[in-house]
Amino acid sequence: MSLNKLSGGNEMNANQSLLEHAANGNAEELENILQNGKFNIHEKDENGNTPLILAAMNDHPAAVRLLLQAGSFTHTTNKFGHNALIVASMMCSTEVVEIILEHSRKVSERTSPSIVALMCANSLESQGCMDVAHLLRNNPG
Repeated sequence: MSLNKLSGGNEMNANQSLLEHAANGNAEELENILQNGKFNIHEKDENGNTPLILAAMNDHPAAVRLLLQAGSFTHTTNKFGHNALIVASMMCSTEVVEIILEHSRKVSERTSPSIVALMCANSLESQGCMDVAHLLRNNPG
């Protein structure tokens, strides 16, 4: 597990920075935090979004890749029941969807919400997200 312990306010600052840099796609700063090792990779914001979900939501492929390499779980959901794959799919982010699916294959991780992502494929097609819908249909969890 990639949980690293800190003392006092440093943990909150590191975790808040991790969330912010993931949401903003600041890969260089994100990598610095990840290399420092003083963070909770599974930290959640007020909506239950992890750094991975925030990076996926804002279409930041480099940040998504870094977070997955650091041990982020793709199956973690926010308070709306969405995981990183579902959020990236809803945003029509083909590259992020590809990264998450590839990572899931490598670590044999299958996400139960991927069923929801498959169900979203029809809706995505009607929104013009043909590439994402195709990826979801051809890479079932």
